[in-house]
Amino acid sequence: GRNADALALYFGEDPARCPFEQVVTTLQNFVRLFTRSHEENCKQLDLEKKKALKEAEENSKQLDLEKKKAQKEAETEKTWNKSDNEKACKKESENDKASKKESANEKAKLNNSIKEIDISLQSPVQTASAK
Repeated sequence: GRNADALALYFGEDPARCPFEQVVTTLQNFVRLFTRSHEENCKQLDLEKKKALKEAEENSKQLDLEKKKAQKEAETEKTWNKSDNEKACKKESENDKASKKESANEKAKLNNSIKEIDISLQSPVQTASAK
């Protein structure tokens, strides 16, 4: 009756040309398709969330690996710098030893020169006794 005609008009159908059964069937199809679409959209949203979480975890792991790599490189560089500093200190020490030897040799030469000068300045009698 009237309620069926009012329902058909509400959904934009002409009650004179469209029987009530067709209106109900159209509504059932709409609800079924709407429900299916909603479920597919929910599944798609869940997949996108899972994918985003997976990517975030991978990015986090990648960042962790990069941080660890950077720390290792920094430690290696510190070790190299420490090693280089130790080598430089050894070289300085060796250079100091070499320069001390040279200065000792120079002192010895100067002392010998002074002795020779002293000997040459002494009288011939003193020279013979010094030798």
